Formats: sequence, C-alpha cells, structure tokens
Amino acid sequence: MTQPNVLDGLPEELKELDQYETIERRVAEIMKADHKHTKVGAFMKCKKCQPKMAERRTYLQDLGFKDYHQYLKWKQVMGIMKQIDNETKEKAQ
Repeated sequence: MTQPNVLDGLPEELKELDQYETIERRVAEIMKADHKHTKVGAFMKCKKCQPKMAERRTYLQDLGFKDYHQYLKWKQVMGIMKQIDNETKEKAQ
C-alpha cells in the first residue's frame, strides 16, 4: 500500500523551495517567547503559549495545510529538498 504524497492538495506556492525558509521564519516568530518549558505538558498548559499555538494553527491553515501533521511532513520533505539543493549547488562550484 502506497502512502499519499504529502504535497498532494497543497497550494502550488507551498511546493516551491523558496517558500520553505519564509514559512519557517514566520512560524518561529509566532512561537517566540520570553520563557521556556522543560516539559511538553507545561508548554501545552501555559497561558502565554496557548494563544501562540492558536495563531500558528490559524497561520498554517491559512497557508493551506490540512493539519499540523501535514505541516510536519511538509517540513521534513522540504528540509530534505533544501539539503539536496545545497549539495547540488556546492558541487556546481
């Protein structure tokens, strides 16, 4: 049984490697905080972090991601593509 392509159903602009870094920077900006959590549970319950998680969820949905899992898979695929692109550029020099 073949697994579905993580890029299926995503808007074309999300399939462009140039968008990867822009999106990752924006997600990092949204989640930036003045404190840290040692456990995931504390992060999930944090009153300061909950609005950030909601903003991230809305941002990702507005981009065209169906859910957070699809975003994580997209991030993994795009990271691999970026690595291959960098290696190709290095070999060309």
